[in-house]
Amino acid sequence: MAKMLSQGLKVSIVLTCIYFIFLIFNKAKLKPNSPSSKLSNQSDVNVNEVHLKDCQCSRRISANDDPVVGFGVTTCGMDAFQRGSRQKVISYSYFGDPQIPTQRQYFQGIALNARRIHQLYPGWVMRVYHNLTNKAQLCNLTCHNSNLDFCDIHFNPQFGSLQSILPTIWRFVPLVDDQVSIAMFRDLDSVVSAREESAVQAWIHSKHVFHFMRDHPGHNMEILAGMWGAKVESMRNTLAKVVFQILQDRAARAQSLFHSNDQVILVKYLWEWGKDLALQHDSYHCQDFSKTSAFPTQREMAPNNFVGVPFVDQSSLNVSCPPKCRPRDHRNWEYC
Repeated sequence: MAKMLSQGLKVSIVLTCIYFIFLIFNKAKLKPNSPSSKLSNQSDVNVNEVHLKDCQCSRRISANDDPVVGFGVTTCGMDAFQRGSRQKVISYSYFGDPQIPTQRQYFQGIALNARRIHQLYPGWVMRVYHNLTNKAQLCNLTCHNSNLDFCDIHFNPQFGSLQSILPTIWRFVPLVDDQVSIAMFRDLDSVVSAREESAVQAWIHSKHVFHFMRDHPGHNMEILAGMWGAKVESMRNTLAKVVFQILQDRAARAQSLFHSNDQVILVKYLWEWGKDLALQHDSYHCQDFSKTSAFPTQREMAPNNFVGVPFVDQSSLNVSCPPKCRPRDHRNWEYC
């Protein structure tokens, strides 16, 4: 009997410890939240107040109840890890010095995109993979943007360090993140737009795994590194193999002189088989690539009116699109 009581006491202590651990991780739960995308079942979403690891501030974030997973599954950091599973991520790379005029626009693009993503993509998270060391600059942004996570490439939970990898490729690692359900890849010198968002919604509600966009006469490449996306949860193992192939490719080395190697590498490892699983929105090269679709919205005659345009240019595209690239029910859209 004494032995049984002793065992019972031990079990009670263990259960009590588990209970208090549960309370610690859930004490900040406030109320349910309803994200916009229906890609995954998100009934277990909560709004949590969390303390930022490297900043003297707290913020409220949407967090999904997660199965028991280790910190090593994330390809970002603790702030991203606390968001739980089924994250919808828009991923960027930032490298360089914000004080250098030619690089300043990319840093400015962080705040501009964080605000615009909040408006156009509620429930999505903006990730910035970076090599910055000035924590004050980062904290000023992340403390005021609850949808923004910075990912230090020097201390990556899954890879250790990405310092030897070409910076424009850093942003692709959410493809092997078990907490990410869908990922899109963009450039910081361009701001997400309503035109882009309408195309993304068409993709999300389609059966296609990948999304490739071309929206300018100069977009004559199979995959533009800052204008594509993937439904990660649809084929995790395959995408993981692709990422590890990319990281081992000599063209992905940081000492490469060609930052456009990110696009060359995507074509090499993804295009040949991925094109048949992709929804491709194309305004000008629909006759060069098979199985393309027209953008669902008509182009506005205004500055920054094409997907991927550098925001500092304030340029306006006024080139007629080929009739075959126009929507079937809108053949009169000269600027499609």
